Amino acid sequence: LLGTLNHLRKQNPALQQLRRVQFHTTTHDNLLAYSKINGDSHVLTVVSLDPDHEVVGEVVLDLPALGIDPRAILTVTDQLQEHKPQFTWGASNFVRLHPGQVAHIFTVATA
Repeated sequence: LLGTLNHLRKQNPALQQLRRVQFHTTTHDNLLAYSKINGDSHVLTVVSLDPDHEVVGEVVLDLPALGIDPRAILTVTDQLQEHKPQFTWGASNFVRLHPGQVAHIFTVATA
């Protein structure tokens, strides 16, 4: 995991600085979601604060705070999963994390 995180940091300028952090609303107390931006590099992280249990909820993205149209459709790619699945996200998005997968780190592209 540490090697993957270091690789992501090297590949994504948003993860190379501590500025431009935007926290997002979630519907579960044990979900934490935030974005980091640096130029064209957008990274969204969703983390379970309870790694021993399944956590299900919604992540409500503050798209205007990210400089993105609130009606935009986003393509997010989960960089922590081996096969790098892509999902289509909007302003409100379903998330399920569990002991085998306690976080998502998504790279974000606007469609």
